[in-house]
Amino acid sequence: MEKYHEPSDAITKLFRALDIVFFMQNHDSYITIEDLSLAFKSIHLRPPLKEIKAILGQAGTLKLNFQQFQTLRLSKKRCELNVVADFKKFEDKQYKGYITQKSIEDALFTEGHSRSDITYITNTLMKIDRNHDGFITYKELYNFLMGTIPEDWIRWLVENADCGVSQDLLISMMQDNGFNGKAVEEFLNTYLDIKAKQ
Repeated sequence: MEKYHEPSDAITKLFRALDIVFFMQNHDSYITIEDLSLAFKSIHLRPPLKEIKAILGQAGTLKLNFQQFQTLRLSKKRCELNVVADFKKFEDKQYKGYITQKSIEDALFTEGHSRSDITYITNTLMKIDRNHDGFITYKELYNFLMGTIPEDWIRWLVENADCGVSQDLLISMMQDNGFNGKAVEEFLNTYLDIKAKQ
């Protein structure tokens, strides 16, 4: 989502939401393992403690202060903590555990984005709704932001690349199906490099 630039005040609001609104236990100005566990529970997920530690560990610490959180958000690093933060930002207030077109538009409008940017970003995100039911799940957002490509789609990419379908067309088709274009391009480049060396 190259058009999306998160304003500083939006990062501050998001940190406060993650530390205060959802994590009423400690109010300590840190995002901790307990805080992250509560965030997952609020979206109906219950990952084991080991996974939650690994998620915070991706940020290089098990206790994240605002500066660290802001640096992580601005870096646009592919990590699950950013996925959790994005999910909580866009989560529909009425349909807890899901993101909807309206909830995306509302969040972006609140951040002060232009109408054209809101439309572009909303359309980009709604493409990741694989079953077209109007609801984006955490898994769908995770796969998109982390650049994950499911095994059946990898097979489809390999078969079509082997048949000579152009890389640009494959990337475009995958993006139309809600996949991260850069992740698809990286996969195809790696696959074609390996194939060329054989």
